[in-house]
Amino acid sequence: MEDPCWHSLSDSNVIETEISKSSRVDLSVEKILTIMSQDSESSKVIGNSSEMAQRITRIRKEAKKINVGQWTEQIKKKSDKTLKVDDFLAVACRVVRDEKRYVPRDVQLIAVVAFVSSDNQQEQAGRMPRRMGQISTGEGKTLISALVAIYHVLRHWNADRHVNIITSSPVLAEANIAEIGWLFQAFGVSVSNNCDQKCSNDDDVRRERYNNDVIYGDLSSFMRDILLTRFYEDKDVTRNRNPGAIIVDEVDSLTLDKGTSELIRDYGLKN
Repeated sequence: MEDPCWHSLSDSNVIETEISKSSRVDLSVEKILTIMSQDSESSKVIGNSSEMAQRITRIRKEAKKINVGQWTEQIKKKSDKTLKVDDFLAVACRVVRDEKRYVPRDVQLIAVVAFVSSDNQQEQAGRMPRRMGQISTGEGKTLISALVAIYHVLRHWNADRHVNIITSSPVLAEANIAEIGWLFQAFGVSVSNNCDQKCSNDDDVRRERYNNDVIYGDLSSFMRDILLTRFYEDKDVTRNRNPGAIIVDEVDSLTLDKGTSELIRDYGLKN
């Protein structure tokens, strides 16, 4: 069965060419949307370019001073998944500005909107949206991933809120949390990893980590814990934690560079 996500890669050279032309320029939202509209799959996500541009402008204007702690608690009390991504991003812009003295770039806001949007066919079939995006170096992939994860956790707080973020290496998993952990804390979302030295050598420590809303880790670490949980009743490392969303960082590394990697673990399997 043909997957439209992979099929859209046939137009990737168009976007790559346009990005290379403007790689040193902080593009306007209109220019970004113009580039995206040249790709058939991207144009479906953004819809009307002028309406999307107005959404991004409105998000920035609504980034008012707010008590994010109280706002977050009110969102968590709701159970009808009414949190809109535009409202969340308006609050997030204010949080980032107050903490780091900058605001998310237009390309980051557009990326978050695109990643969490679903089309009518997916909604009718009861499937979660699947998105694959090309984020260039320097466009703030770490912040984009964190915003997508936090939005999912808050919107699905009472069910399916857990998120797994798969990185290309354990080093990157730890580095991402060190860089962006403050944002998770601001929204009252717990985050940890399953691959640092401390938890890699201790199943109990790792099991405790899976109580967090968001888990960063490389593919091998997730594979290890899933297999231990499924085949060893006394292990239960993941606590049967089923993520409501999975974010893959550097999908080319996962599917191509490490596509033939094998996980080898010896836990005394009996013949």
